[in-house]
Amino acid sequence: MVGNCSGSEYMKLVGLAAFRNDLKKLSDDKQTKVVGALNLTGFDIQRVATKFAPVNKKVSKGGSILKNSNYVNPATKTNPIIEVGNSVKYAPYMEFGTGTKVKIPKGYEDVANKYRGRGIRKVNIKANPPYLIPSIELNTPKLIARLKKIFSK
Repeated sequence: MVGNCSGSEYMKLVGLAAFRNDLKKLSDDKQTKVVGALNLTGFDIQRVATKFAPVNKKVSKGGSILKNSNYVNPATKTNPIIEVGNSVKYAPYMEFGTGTKVKIPKGYEDVANKYRGRGIRKVNIKANPPYLIPSIELNTPKLIARLKKIFSK
């Protein structure tokens, strides 16, 4: 289960309660392997997001703040959620843009729509090439493969 885009913006996690219940029914060994697969995927997402994160090359110091602020809160047996995000408050604006320039990747509407604005300010910042969502999309199939391997034994 993957969550978080900016430290406080969680994507909807469909089926989390059922996943927690199913995890409890597994042997201790399988639970450990599932949590390990989740955490490995979380760190893979962080690594790729860090690689993709935009850098302000005009800034001599601190131009890579966004790149260096990606984090992972690992999953546990009792809380099988990987929290991958960025601790910089402007991270979602870099990912999605603002105002009329918001780009909403399919399936991420609940998170991205928050940055569209409500007409309070006329700030329209074009989104950079996304970095976190492509990392999630790239690594989700790897998580599925890891879980299939665990359950095929």
